Amino acid sequence: MSEKDRILHSGLIEQYVLGLLEEEEILEVESYLQRYPELRKHKEAIEKSMELILMQNAIVPPPNTLKQEFESNDNTSNEKHNSSSLSNNNRWVLSLASSLVLLSAAITFLFYQGRRDAEVKLVSLESQYEALETTCKRLQAQHEGWEKEQHLIKNSHRVVLKGTPLAPNAVALVYWNNHEKIAYLDALNLPLTPENKEYQLWADVDGVMVNIGTFDETKGALQMVNYVPHAESLNVTLEPKRQ
Repeated sequence: MSEKDRILHSGLIEQYVLGLLEEEEILEVESYLQRYPELRKHKEAIEKSMELILMQNAIVPPPNTLKQEFESNDNTSNEKHNSSSLSNNNRWVLSLASSLVLLSAAITFLFYQGRRDAEVKLVSLESQYEALETTCKRLQAQHEGWEKEQHLIKNSHRVVLKGTPLAPNAVALVYWNNHEKIAYLDALNLPLTPENKEYQLWADVDGVMVNIGTFDETKGALQMVNYVPHAESLNVTLEPKRQ
């Protein structure tokens, strides 16, 4: 949120118009008003709203001519008119008090409305920031995974496992890294297995077939398999799925 928007929705301008700020805060607000035309327009709008409320609820006090007329009458009339004048004055005071209450309520509404709008915008910005942060973390994880794959592919021996006469188009790749002692399999194009079967990868070590793991042919990413030293060849078989 920019400095201008922060001040606009903080309620400081409303408090400035009402004269509720300390000297230091007044100087701060006035410096903002000089810098930002939007803030000056907002202040003027608040002042106009206050003036409009006062005008709509204005009460005119009894005129002096009416008072003089009261004084020129006889004592009996004076008593009646004085009673009427007192009643009118009471009504005028009550009306003025009502106007002040309305003005106070309007100012309070403007202040808290601005604060509420600022809070709503802040929540929205926080939500957008959290979504952006989540996206950045996901993209960073994808990038790190891609860099890891590129490093593995570049520094590993690639073994191509071709299909059999039963599945001539089947193919899988194994990246065998003797330096880091890791191995990954990429199931490029393998037939889907029955529900009770799964693919298993074997390494031929001194004539002995060593199980180095099962894998899912539907995954598009590299899958880690067990590394065994001195493997002479690799083979894929279709085995009963373990329960």
